[in-house]
Amino acid sequence: LGLVFDHGSGDSQFYSSFFGKVLPTPTGALKLACKFKRKIFPGVIKREGLSFRLEISKPLRVEKKEEFPQKAEILNNYFENFLKKHPFEYLWWYKRFKRAKNLNILVLSDGKPGHTKQSLSLAKLIAEKRRGSFIEVVKLELSKFQRFWLNVVFLFSCPKCFGCFRCLRVILGKDLERVFKYADVIISCGASLSSLNRILAYNLSCKSFIIQKPCLGLKKFDLVVLPSHDRVKNFKNVVRIKGSLSFFQEEEVKDSREKLKSICPGVREDLPKIGVFIGGPLNKNFNKNLSLEFLKTLKEKSFKNNWQLFVTTSRRTPYFLEEFLEKEFKDISLLIIANKKNYPFVSLGIISLCDLILVSSDSVSMITEASSLKPTLVFSLFGVKDKQRRFVEDISSEGYTQVITKENLEKTLKGVLTKDISLKNIDNKETVEKIINSKL
Repeated sequence: LGLVFDHGSGDSQFYSSFFGKVLPTPTGALKLACKFKRKIFPGVIKREGLSFRLEISKPLRVEKKEEFPQKAEILNNYFENFLKKHPFEYLWWYKRFKRAKNLNILVLSDGKPGHTKQSLSLAKLIAEKRRGSFIEVVKLELSKFQRFWLNVVFLFSCPKCFGCFRCLRVILGKDLERVFKYADVIISCGASLSSLNRILAYNLSCKSFIIQKPCLGLKKFDLVVLPSHDRVKNFKNVVRIKGSLSFFQEEEVKDSREKLKSICPGVREDLPKIGVFIGGPLNKNFNKNLSLEFLKTLKEKSFKNNWQLFVTTSRRTPYFLEEFLEKEFKDISLLIIANKKNYPFVSLGIISLCDLILVSSDSVSMITEASSLKPTLVFSLFGVKDKQRRFVEDISSEGYTQVITKENLEKTLKGVLTKDISLKNIDNKETVEKIINSKL
């Protein structure tokens, strides 16, 4: 009796490894061999010119059901080793690995740290659900010319593009080799790579997940993760979150905290610790003097109340503020000027170490990250756009934060540190997990 062993199988079968993918494996041959006490002879057919050659391997005995997983692994290894030597003998016209437990996740990065961080947060969340998954990040900085033509191709792209790659070959040139990967899911964040994400996913016949509003065609993506303050119509493939995606693993948090302690050894455990994140202006509508007055008040009240300050700027922080901080805040527990010297662990290290976090209102992602772990207050130093303003107003009204000014700074900080003021933590994880389970 001849049986084709390398077929896809239903989820009810047990799983074993095949080319690094953990797949449901057919058990028909194993069951028949066990029931009727017969041997299994693994075999392959190989082309030789115009003829075919049948190669039969040593027989395999199956004595009892408990041996099925081990014997299935042996059979998979036999076929896998043959196909590695003769890959042109293997061709399937459907997704052989579509029921794999572990996934290949391709993250497209536009080079912006915030976008990459959000994409990786989503990728890691998927990997938590699908143990053994692989995450690969490819950085691409597309020209305006490339983005324009990708947007044009996006309008006409569809599932029939599977295996084509002609349009991408013309637009991307040599960069196509960098994104030509086997993938089950493609993830990107921001508009600049959204069209490439969808076109490439059609070409590879895989899922397309996008974070933030894409350039075109919201309905075309398998999953769109949008902040609640974006005014976009909801569809079945859209999931709304508060702010941005930020999920931290326990080991990651602990490691960042210990690394931060190593660069500021004078930290006292018995005194309250306050982390301060200073961003930069999103428009020209801000008062320089008011910004400096707020920071002066913050330092004055911190010294008065024995609060330890851990301050970091961002790449967008204006030069006049950097100069001011270097002069006036040089004697605090930690001062990081990001444009001069920065460490990858600083942001998470400050959040995990401190009892309370203050974030300037221009940074939606940093407010979300901080609020996911610690009580977070928002202060205004710079002009912000409408969507940042709506975000802060929304989370303030829902009890996730409060806006502090020079006048109420001391009272509010004391209230949070003594727990007289209670603030909720932003948690987008459960919301995203539910829809991920339905999309994979």
